[in-house]
Amino acid sequence: MLRLEKWMDIKSLHKEGHSIKAIARQTGRSRNTVRRVLREPTPASFQKPERHSLLDPFKTYLRDCWEGCGLSAVRLLPEIQAMGYGGSISTLRRYLHSLKPEHERLRKLIVRLFHFGTH
Repeated sequence: MLRLEKWMDIKSLHKEGHSIKAIARQTGRSRNTVRRVLREPTPASFQKPERHSLLDPFKTYLRDCWEGCGLSAVRLLPEIQAMGYGGSISTLRRYLHSLKPEHERLRKLIVRLFHFGTH
């Protein structure tokens, strides 16, 4: 994945009349990369790869247990390990933390107010 600046450099060098080989030498890219960039009408945008979690098959069960009983990660880990989970407790804790309602997070937030002005 080339940054926009590098992509523009290759396009401008080609417009100036440099050959693909010369552009590759100047930019430190392969000739195939230079050819690919010259064929692209616009720079390719970054796409985050889709990642799967070891918790995916257990998320519905975990959500139901957590919302219904408020069970902790320590209590839930052996249950899902018996069902085939092979991940760590920290992964489970991060997921359970994401389930906390926003008002619960805001309740724990400490806001400090400073008064600036005349005394």
